[in-house]
Amino acid sequence: TAGAIDHSGDLTLTDSTISANNAPNGNTNGGGLGIGGVGQIVNSTIPNNATVGATSASGVFVSGTTPVSMRNSIVAGNTSNATFPDVLGSGIASRGFNLIGNRGAVSFAATGDQSGTGAALLNPLLGVLQNNGGTTVTHAMLAGSPALDKGDRSGTTVDQRGAARPS
Repeated sequence: TAGAIDHSGDLTLTDSTISANNAPNGNTNGGGLGIGGVGQIVNSTIPNNATVGATSASGVFVSGTTPVSMRNSIVAGNTSNATFPDVLGSGIASRGFNLIGNRGAVSFAATGDQSGTGAALLNPLLGVLQNNGGTTVTHAMLAGSPALDKGDRSGTTVDQRGAARPS
């Protein structure tokens, strides 16, 4: 069971923000996102989610070994990520340019990846969820954010707000 999206089929999440969700008490949860099928997370931000449970992830939980790729995304700053990692699941594969606050046992070593651990969290320095332009609310990167100028366009020319991505 996940706080925001609990999906057992194939899932593609692009240019999205999943923030401020709480997964119910259980054994396996994703505070923001739970995926049980093939998936892709691209150009997305997943902060400020929470969960409980011995085998849970405060941001993204992937069940089984089903391949879920992540590229150019931030999964960090989730409320319980010092205890529960931001990501959990043997099926998670980095495609580069991710910022993960607490990677737990998941390897994020592709080009451009940045990640912290439970002992040394990587703070993404994101602003509050608000209207930063466009039709949806987002978390702006604050001055000094380790994510500033560290991403890759991933083939898209605009962000979630509809603003041009730097080349």
